[in-house]
Amino acid sequence: MDHMDRDHMDRLRQSTWRYVAEVLPPEELPMLAAHALVDGRDSPALRELAGLPRGSDADEIRERYVQALHELGIPLPDEETAGRLLLVDLATALTKGELSPREVAGRLSMTVAARTPQETLFLSVAAHYSPWMPLSRP
Repeated sequence: MDHMDRDHMDRLRQSTWRYVAEVLPPEELPMLAAHALVDGRDSPALRELAGLPRGSDADEIRERYVQALHELGIPLPDEETAGRLLLVDLATALTKGELSPREVAGRLSMTVAARTPQETLFLSVAAHYSPWMPLSRP
């Protein structure tokens, strides 16, 4: 398996933290499943998910996605892990100039908690650009 194949195989695994952090809209999951099938993943629920029509019920889509992950042996991360991966992803996008500070603040989930001094600093800076984030933390 070459490097490119591994990247594709990880697309489904990569989606798990985005799903838990609530930054992956349910309507994107059927296309993600279709790509996973093309990449060589296969399970009954993954096929069902890939075949769901656009505009399907969000709860049904989520149910199929979680079932497909279960069938493929891919664990869902806990909320803290997902939130920290979201922080890293947003910080990377900010440093690459892919997102503005305001866009980063808009994508932060209210459930994200800082666990390191760097994460605390990042969140405190993001707070200045966010309409809902409190500027002071207890």
